[in-house]
Amino acid sequence: RPLVLFIDNLDRCLPDVAIGTLEAIRLFLFIEGTAFVIAADEDMIRHSVAKHFRDPNARHVHDYLDKVIQVPFQVPQIGVGDLRAYMYSLFVTVHAPGKVAAVQQFLLEKLQNSWKGEGFSKEVVLGIVGENGALRDALAVADRLAPILATAPRVMGNPRIVKRLLNAIGLRQALAANRKMNVDLATLAKLAVFERSTDSMAAQKLYQMVMDEDGTAAGKLLMPTSAEGASKELPAEWKAHEDFIGDWRAMDPPFADPTLLRPAVF
Repeated sequence: RPLVLFIDNLDRCLPDVAIGTLEAIRLFLFIEGTAFVIAADEDMIRHSVAKHFRDPNARHVHDYLDKVIQVPFQVPQIGVGDLRAYMYSLFVTVHAPGKVAAVQQFLLEKLQNSWKGEGFSKEVVLGIVGENGALRDALAVADRLAPILATAPRVMGNPRIVKRLLNAIGLRQALAANRKMNVDLATLAKLAVFERSTDSMAAQKLYQMVMDEDGTAAGKLLMPTSAEGASKELPAEWKAHEDFIGDWRAMDPPFADPTLLRPAVF
C-alpha cells in the first residue's frame, strides 16, 4: 500500500528541527509508494535552510528545496468574498451555533460558484438563521471589514490574524458592556484595525488626539478627505502608514465627532 505522510506547521519549528525533518523526508523520497504533503510558509523554510547551512547563497537555498519539494502548490491569497464567508461563519458560531452547519454549507456552495458571479448577503444568511439583532450587526461589521482586512498591512486576509482580531474586538465589547458603556461593535472594529495595521506609536497618537481637549485636531484627521496636500497634515507617527490611513478613513462608520470615540478609546 502507498504511504502518504502529511506534515503541517513545519514553518513554526526551530530551523534545526525543520531541516532535520526535511532531511528525514529525503531518505524516504526514493522509496516506491511513499509521498509527503508538507504545508508550510515557504519563506520561513528558506530562512531555516539559510540558518542551518550558515548563510549559503540564494541559489543553494532554492536548489535544496527544489530537490525536496517536487510538486509545489501555492495557496492563493484569500479574497474579499472568502474573507466575508469566513467571518460570517465565525459570527454565526457565536450568535446562532445551532445553524452553523446549514450556513457553512450555503456559504461553501456560493464560494464554489463565485467564478459565475454568484454572491451572498447577510439577508440570505439571516433567512437561514432567523432574525437575530446581534448577528445582523455582526454581519454588517463583517461586510465593512472584509475589503480592508483582505489588503491591510499585517493582515493580508490571514484567517488566523482575522480571528484573533475579532476575538479582541469581542473582548473589548464585553468589557464595555460590563461597565455600562455604550460602545458599538463597528467603532471597536475600526479602531482595532488601525492598531493592527499600523504600530503602537501611531495608535497611541490617535488615542492621545481623541482624548485631548475638544478633539478638534483629531476631527480634521479622521474624516475622509480628497484635498490636495492633506497627507502633509498627518502626524509624524502616521507618515509611514499614509496609504493605509487613507483607506481606513473611508471605512464605516465615519468618525465625524472624535469626542464620541472616548468611551471606545477608554
